[in-house]
Amino acid sequence: LEALLAALPGIAKAGYDAFVTDDLSVLAERSFRRLHAAAGKNAYLPYTQIANLLFELRDAARALNLHAMMNAHAMAAWIEEGVRYLGRPKLPGKLAPRHFPPVCDFVLRAQLLPPTGMGASTGEEWPGVYRFAPLDPDWYTKDRLDIPDKSPMNLCFQ
Repeated sequence: LEALLAALPGIAKAGYDAFVTDDLSVLAERSFRRLHAAAGKNAYLPYTQIANLLFELRDAARALNLHAMMNAHAMAAWIEEGVRYLGRPKLPGKLAPRHFPPVCDFVLRAQLLPPTGMGASTGEEWPGVYRFAPLDPDWYTKDRLDIPDKSPMNLCFQ
């Protein structure tokens, strides 16, 4: 995450208006392991640092007028201390998965649909979709761009 954060000014300076991160979960986990090894006796510090890095990444991208698209592994819904949390992007700790998705412009869930019709057997139908289902009882989604549910994965954002 630190390397990506440091690279953002160069991306903007080169004239790009967007970047894609594949895979935010892996980058966050790598940063977490490095921060954990350096944390010493403060076992909670790396979790706070990861959350801070994610917020810095979002803020830096916005300050540089860069669109950021990041994919992540999925984290299933869970219950903790009697509170049910919807499934969301898998990030280390308690802070990042709870507080980072709500500050994003959109949080979509990728899903492969079962093959249907003739197009699926001939490869003409796109099997992957982006799910935006705000009433889904198991998954957190958010949309500030009016993306329809079950949009094709080859959707272009402009």
